[in-house]
Amino acid sequence: MRPALIAGLVYALALLALGVVLGAFRTFLIEPWLGAWPALLIELPVILYGAWRLSALAVEGRELDRAGGVAAGIVALIVLLIAEALLSQILSGRSLIAHFALYADPRHQLGLAAQVLAAGFPLMRVWTAPPPPPPLKGEVLGP
Repeated sequence: MRPALIAGLVYALALLALGVVLGAFRTFLIEPWLGAWPALLIELPVILYGAWRLSALAVEGRELDRAGGVAAGIVALIVLLIAEALLSQILSGRSLIAHFALYADPRHQLGLAAQVLAAGFPLMRVWTAPPPPPPLKGEVLGP
């Protein structure tokens, strides 16, 4: 279970960093020029592509089964949601209730859906990973 927790934490922190950078880029550069919806629709595929790539880095080298992929995704989602709420409070001065009220807006609902989708990426990576090659004739596996 520990590799899954580490993978989920690494994935969440990397995705959080990417989200902060892209969110700032969207908010300060694209939104004033194109508006909120077009800016969000430009950002979402970029961040989902980044999440797909980051999920590969997070699970690579860790021997995760499907349950481990699920656990990594759940850990990542929980960390992302907590970090998002904290950033909302720190940067915007919102209360926790005011932050949750943002989810009534379709743009925030779409962002939440993207986070849930990205949380499934570690499982998708584990599920689609090729099985290890069979041992060579005469080779002994293990220590």
